[in-house]
Amino acid sequence: MHTDTLPSYLDRAEAQPRTSTLQIVLITLLVLGTALLPRALGLVDFFTIDEADHWILRVRLFSEALDHHDWAGTNLTGHPGVTTMWLGGLGRRLALANGITPKTDTAAYLAMLRLPLAITNSLAVALGYLLLRRIIRPGVALMAAILWATEPFLIAHSRLLHVDALMTSFSTLSVLLLLLASPFARWPEIGTRRWLVIAGSGVAAGLALLSKVSGLVLLPWAGLFLAAVALGDMRLRARYGHAWWRSTGWWLAAVRQTLLAYLLWLGCLVVTMLVVWPAMWVEPLGPVGGMIAEAIENGGQPHAWGNYFLGRSIPDPGPLFYPVAVLWRSSPAMLIGMLALPLVFWKPRWTRDQGPRTEDGEISSLAFRPSSTFVYLA
Repeated sequence: MHTDTLPSYLDRAEAQPRTSTLQIVLITLLVLGTALLPRALGLVDFFTIDEADHWILRVRLFSEALDHHDWAGTNLTGHPGVTTMWLGGLGRRLALANGITPKTDTAAYLAMLRLPLAITNSLAVALGYLLLRRIIRPGVALMAAILWATEPFLIAHSRLLHVDALMTSFSTLSVLLLLLASPFARWPEIGTRRWLVIAGSGVAAGLALLSKVSGLVLLPWAGLFLAAVALGDMRLRARYGHAWWRSTGWWLAAVRQTLLAYLLWLGCLVVTMLVVWPAMWVEPLGPVGGMIAEAIENGGQPHAWGNYFLGRSIPDPGPLFYPVAVLWRSSPAMLIGMLALPLVFWKPRWTRDQGPRTEDGEISSLAFRPSSTFVYLA
């Protein structure tokens, strides 16, 4: 972890990467293309049962409710899948505008519904790369973005009319923005821009929660992370001298700093949900109650129709499920990285002006462990 002196922290915050704007734009477009091509090509190669039984119908009902200003009618499921239905609805409108309907061309209609989700998930990778450039070294950021763009399991989910990939994309962006607002970043945001970044993280968290109720995991994570940042704030410690940990004033100031940041983050999350989900405009308790019920009834109980695990269908696979799922769903590159992860915590690197510095690998692991967790828990 960082133990920067105050001048070194401010110097890092004010420093900018020495890369031309044109070069950054070109590399970002390369990352976007790398993410978009495998996600957008051949969008009718396969068809999932959830799309057939649920999401195509929900997109139509959501779009019709919007057309008739039936705001309560946009509350269709506790998932809640709001971002999926907005994007699928956009694809539906494009399909109908071009004369493509489920009756005339089922395959082309499905591809049009999926396309906005594939584009959104690809744009998240490109935006994530730009954030990572400020958090870790640009070369490492590019490698991380390419691995993110080419991870097979993420690619497969990013092509579906479903909720998991969108929740993963928005959750990862939320985590990266919080990292950018902290001293863990190589070029952290400070001052007013730091508060704007925290607000942006809250907006991304709101979109993640609107995608799938599993995004609730961000609420405790963000609070704990902001508390860790406040407790490790060298500027705050400097105000209370060498024995800062004994000062009641320091503890009160750390709590205040944590609460201010967290309330801003949480407020932006709530506002995002209120703005993006029309059902929240007329009866907010209904949608919130549906999400809670979904988390308890669907996420907290064995599936009645079973889970396919180790060659058979069983209601509850038990504690082995997630370790086995990680092994089966991870690419060789991710598995090698996970096995090598302890090495980045082995020895801090000392620099002349900054004291012990966290290695890029440690910071990137802080960023991407949540994203991999989100997609596996989904």
